[in-house]
Amino acid sequence: MRAINDPREGGRWSFIASNRFHHGESIYVQPGVIFHTDSSPGWFLQGKIHWLRWGFGEYDRFDFTEVDRKVFSLGVEFTY
Repeated sequence: MRAINDPREGGRWSFIASNRFHHGESIYVQPGVIFHTDSSPGWFLQGKIHWLRWGFGEYDRFDFTEVDRKVFSLGVEFTY
């Protein structure tokens, strides 16, 4: 569980609850839900398969405006 505060919006808090289900270091799925003190919910699903990281969600975790956001992400992660 994590908590993020945005002082621009009068002290709005976002509480993020997630759990990582994994099969070794290189494969996992991580669902999560986001609750805001202004009653706007959100959710996400992230994962990793070997070096490929992906994600999808509907939240405004980093953009504290009134616009609804759908977030897609795709990337690579290498261990060094």
